[in-house]
Amino acid sequence: MSHLLDALEAYRADLAHGGRGDPFSERDTVWLAWASALDRASSLHGDARTEHLRRVLEELPPPIAPGGLGPIPTARDDEHLANTLVFFALAISEEAEEAGAYATATVILHLAQASLDGPRGVFHGRLIARQARVLRRLGDLETADHRYGLVDALGAEIANDELRVRATLGRGIIARARGNYPVARELFLVVAAAEGDTWELHQLRGFAHQELLIVAAVAKDFDAALRHGWAAYQSPAASQTQRDELLINFASVCLDSGRYRAALNGYLRVLAAGVPRRMQLTAVGSAAIAAGELGYSAMVRRFIALGDDLMDDRNDQYEVADLEKSLAQASFAIGDDITGALYRRRALSRAERLGFFEIVHDTERLAPRKGTAHQTQYDLSEEAIAATNELESADSESLFAAIGGGAA
Repeated sequence: MSHLLDALEAYRADLAHGGRGDPFSERDTVWLAWASALDRASSLHGDARTEHLRRVLEELPPPIAPGGLGPIPTARDDEHLANTLVFFALAISEEAEEAGAYATATVILHLAQASLDGPRGVFHGRLIARQARVLRRLGDLETADHRYGLVDALGAEIANDELRVRATLGRGIIARARGNYPVARELFLVVAAAEGDTWELHQLRGFAHQELLIVAAVAKDFDAALRHGWAAYQSPAASQTQRDELLINFASVCLDSGRYRAALNGYLRVLAAGVPRRMQLTAVGSAAIAAGELGYSAMVRRFIALGDDLMDDRNDQYEVADLEKSLAQASFAIGDDITGALYRRRALSRAERLGFFEIVHDTERLAPRKGTAHQTQYDLSEEAIAATNELESADSESLFAAIGGGAA
């Protein structure tokens, strides 16, 4: 039972690392139940293992909405049983990973790999790739890169393009994390150009376009950022959560490139989607800036009211300080210097007290404007402009009313 003890120790370590006294969620016991079942499977062989795994799939609680992993494989024979096992192990480990329980996720993936029997296939490669992802998020880039190398080698061995593309994407993200943006860009372009019509390849191409948006935005190549951002948003494999995150990033590029109406409408769509509070704080502040640049004074004031309703002094303090900074900027843009000065003081006070030095730096530069709000647009290609057209042409007032903003 040493592996199960490893799982319990990993779980305790995750709780201790986060300074938590309480469980991560009501699903913690499910993670540990799967770890126990996989630990048992790794000690069995042949028919005994097969029968045990079938009981596991029948009796244990399933993952929560494993839609991000594609179609669930059917356990109609031994090979497909192993595939189904890996699928559920990936989904369960992702629950733990997204909750911040990285050590628990790592042990679940290790136990799933140890419980596999027979020839290695695409699901085995996906399992190794997930191990690499967790290691990458933990900051162990060297070991993660080695794991991606194993995925690439397995893809070559079994002639599976998906695994090779998956490994290339992972290595691109590692290159970006190391600050090697030229190499990252080249690897992401390879993934974005990969051929194939499977759900998994659609998903990987979407991720590559999302990463290219980030790399291009850092380089202030807004044209490429808009093109790749919209391609990622349109991916048929993107979940609603991914679309919300992509749209807020895409709207940010619209804002930075001077496409203020597209930015405003993008943020309004994000708010209408009922996103988590942290994203709402960002979207309200950025939408207020866009409205200010467009000279929509009444809408800016309604965003200020919405922002005040969202803010408190306990949660998401970085985002709250950033929202206060944004509301100051939006107020200055419409010539409301008194309100701008108020939120500038609030942002500086919170950011200085909590050590948010980037916000302090940006807020100190804010000041009343001379003249009316101005709009600065970068020269963009026809393809980049076309990427913003859907948002550009939307009715801002209707979108604003849809989030409870009332008449603007």
